[in-house]
Amino acid sequence: MTERDWPGNGSGPPYLLIIGVGFLVAECLLLAGAPALGMTMHGALLLVAMTQFSVSRKPSRESLVVALLPMTRLVALVIPVDATAPALSYALVGGPPLIATLMVTREVAPEVVRNMLGRPRGIGTQIRLTGLGLPVGLLMLQVATGARLTVENNPLLGPIVIVVFVVLFEEVLFRGLIQRVTALRSPVLGLFVPNALYAAMYLGSGSAATVAAMASVGLIFSFCVMRTNSLWGVIGAHAIGRIIASLG
Repeated sequence: MTERDWPGNGSGPPYLLIIGVGFLVAECLLLAGAPALGMTMHGALLLVAMTQFSVSRKPSRESLVVALLPMTRLVALVIPVDATAPALSYALVGGPPLIATLMVTREVAPEVVRNMLGRPRGIGTQIRLTGLGLPVGLLMLQVATGARLTVENNPLLGPIVIVVFVVLFEEVLFRGLIQRVTALRSPVLGLFVPNALYAAMYLGSGSAATVAAMASVGLIFSFCVMRTNSLWGVIGAHAIGRIIASLG
């Protein structure tokens, strides 16, 4: 399916606002110690998004894209992370959403795969952008509570898991797919919507500092992607930052 197959009208900012508020409510319910209600809310959002896409006479990209958010949270909530090795838990939690995100991206925004994940233009700029990973990592180290990912007898497995199942997934979903789709409505939406949703994913940390830090980092990454039309620089910076944070 090519870009011209998607109608220009359909669900827009009001729909995104409703889904975003619902996502926030579901995360607050989880944070308040009501996992059943939180998971039910996420399930309802997933059902609404898929129904809107399936039955609408003029489905929009947003109706399929936003379904990835509650699906991601539901996958994370049903996997017993506390009883699983950190590296394996990241792979189990991030693997299915990563595959789904790449499939949806290829369908609704193939230009993200073709341009943003293709051969980068301005390789020097992308390499310089990876230098943002140092301050980002130090910031994450101060506010995050991530587990160490060094695996006995295989110290490279942890960083590989971080890059593939955390960094690649988050950048393709938020700074690639969601940013691209919302930016078609408005450049301002393209900057703020994906990062508001990105920050909401960290409400479960219970730390306002973590949520604020991730929102700030996301905005910086989004601006870099908007200027360079490539994800590789922010993927590198995000990977370095995550690896540094996991050492704390």
